[in-house]
Amino acid sequence: MWEQLNVAVSFKTDQVWILNVGDLKFLEVPLEYFMNLAYDAGRWPRESLSEYLALVAERDFNVSGDDAKEVADIMATCSMYASRRKAELVDANTFSLLNYDE
Repeated sequence: MWEQLNVAVSFKTDQVWILNVGDLKFLEVPLEYFMNLAYDAGRWPRESLSEYLALVAERDFNVSGDDAKEVADIMATCSMYASRRKAELVDANTFSLLNYDE
């Protein structure tokens, strides 16, 4: 989602953004980034994601400096892996009904 928002800003399509908030669980940080980007796109340029995640880590986990950067890296990596499991890619054979230790 973050990449698409930065593309929208780079093409100056930032007057009206519509956000579907049907299911927010596990999307708190991306949603907050989206809202901050919508409010002040100039403050959050394309390469600012790691800085943003470090600020979130400082605020939410009460860490600073290198620890905040490490937490931000973990958050980015986790997000990358979580985004691979999309609803449209899940079918009846995605998870085993018999083997729970897969």
